[in-house]
Amino acid sequence: MSLTKVSYSIIQGAPVNVFDFIPAAQIPLITSHNVAAQDGAAIVAGINAALEYARLQGKPTSYITRPMVIMPAGTYRITDSI
Repeated sequence: MSLTKVSYSIIQGAPVNVFDFIPAAQIPLITSHNVAAQDGAAIVAGINAALEYARLQGKPTSYITRPMVIMPAGTYRITDSI
């Protein structure tokens, strides 16, 4: 069984990649810096979902810390608060 990006992110303590939570059609627009064509609401929702997922996966009272959230290089259209 090979690990996909999403299945890798659910391993406890593994980094959480925001691309796992952003619609796939938006990722090429982010990596090519095409801000005008991006759906800013979907991107903000994906980033917030990744942050919330990381928060819920963490166990700050144990030796396992919250996972790190990774935002791959690109230009993100942010239309609301993160």
